[in-house]
Amino acid sequence: MVLLATLRLKKVIFSAIISSLLVAPFTALYAGSSHISRQWNGVIIQSTHHKFTRTSSGVPVSNCHVLSNEHVVRDTKQAIVFIAGRKYSNSTVVATDHANDLSLIFLPDCPIRKFASLSNVEPHKGDKLVSVYQERGFITGSRITQSTGLFEGYKNIITEEDRHMLSMVIDDKEPRKGASGGGVISEHGLVSVIFGVVNNRSQSRTFAVNYDALKRFLTVNHIQ
Repeated sequence: MVLLATLRLKKVIFSAIISSLLVAPFTALYAGSSHISRQWNGVIIQSTHHKFTRTSSGVPVSNCHVLSNEHVVRDTKQAIVFIAGRKYSNSTVVATDHANDLSLIFLPDCPIRKFASLSNVEPHKGDKLVSVYQERGFITGSRITQSTGLFEGYKNIITEEDRHMLSMVIDDKEPRKGASGGGVISEHGLVSVIFGVVNNRSQSRTFAVNYDALKRFLTVNHIQ
């Protein structure tokens, strides 16, 4: 792993959509992503923070668990999870990693049938990566979509919270607010989750949790 540079990205957007509780419920539409002849469904997550509802993304990583960001579920132990149009209201946050912005959500009854598998190969600079995340439309509500970019390498960034974080940088200009927690996959499987985006004309980029941190988090929590 090569540390390429240190960036002070105070404008990295932790890309959860925050909306009033009075906003009408959205519709989670079916979508998925194929790799290694398997298909899994992108996840939409709602969590409440100080009377506001965050709408973000996630990725299924077992029959019972969804992976997302720590900032998506901060200050709460409960979340509402939507997978392929189904709503799971009694989902519980069971693990978090504040330093690397990761969280794990447990779904009772283990309803997930298809989930992402962690890649056993760390991504290399120039690899094509696909991000799967939710986007919100004014007419259709939230839906799962995907976009593609090239892996540019690792950078040590300073977030809006003044935290140093080793981040994957992906040349993918599509993800916007609400993409936080979305899965990032290579041809070998899951390699990361999105935690933020920079949206401006000169340097639109997607930022994602580094592969080693993701692998360690899943291993510690006995996932895969």
